[in-house]
Amino acid sequence: MINNTALILHAGDSRVSTVDPEGVLVRQTSDHALSETDPGNRNTITRALGQSQEIELTASTIPLEPGTIIALYSDGVVKRLGAEDEDTSDAALGQTINKHNGKNNMGKRARAVVKDLLNNNGEEDDTTLVLAMV
Repeated sequence: MINNTALILHAGDSRVSTVDPEGVLVRQTSDHALSETDPGNRNTITRALGQSQEIELTASTIPLEPGTIIALYSDGVVKRLGAEDEDTSDAALGQTINKHNGKNNMGKRARAVVKDLLNNNGEEDDTTLVLAMV
């Protein structure tokens, strides 16, 4: 991060989002998977680390305000939310992160969110979440 601007380099189906102090989550990346264009092939990753010696990364910058949370998370987090569409899952994840807003330590907050997600019904998949506050 430089001068309240974050640089994102992305490949694969893990996601980067921002969450404002009210719990509104905005996805900053799109999956590199056929599911983005063909829901029948949701497990086919088109770009990921380890697929070849060279990889094409998607680069973007985002402005950040103080109090904004940056969330990096695996597709398993989204699957555990059990939502029918991305807008619903984004809203649910933002609300779950915001629900634990009394936890200023981002590691403890991330653990509390993952614990909530593990208690939900959802697919068995990796459930990884990293939070950082600006």
